[in-house]
Amino acid sequence: MAGAAGIMLTDFGRHSGALKIPVWFEAGASSVDKIPFPALLCIQLFMMGWAEQRRWQDIKKPGSVNADPLFGDKYSCTGPDIGYPGGGWFDPLGYAKDANKMKELKEKEIKNGRLAMFSMLGFYAQAHYTGKGPIDNWFDHLADPYHTTLFQTLAKTCSPVLKHFPFDC
Repeated sequence: MAGAAGIMLTDFGRHSGALKIPVWFEAGASSVDKIPFPALLCIQLFMMGWAEQRRWQDIKKPGSVNADPLFGDKYSCTGPDIGYPGGGWFDPLGYAKDANKMKELKEKEIKNGRLAMFSMLGFYAQAHYTGKGPIDNWFDHLADPYHTTLFQTLAKTCSPVLKHFPFDC
């Protein structure tokens, strides 16, 4: 979900000239990396390893990792499901004190995640067919709304299926 927002915000900043960065699908090829990849990989493995190790300990012996060794009871992991910690680390603002509210928030999180995956599919398709980011495509559409649409963009690929539609290929 944050990825879709990040793509839109950075693409808008790039389009407006405020940010001097490559378009999102070319960002991995740029040489603006501040952290070397091996260091980034080690940090990621350490952090995920810590979280998954605590989760595995809770699956093996439920409740064994409820007390946080560094921050005490404020951030104790008292989730009702084994292997899913819950507690202050995962709800710092206290939105899910009520069980019904927690269930509702879990469903909203799943729906938002599905919507974000669908938006990423759109970003991938735009990048593949136009070679531009979403903000550039949006401004192109606003400049010429009747000739810069999904159908005209796909027709430029001259797909045999799309040749039957009443627009130029």
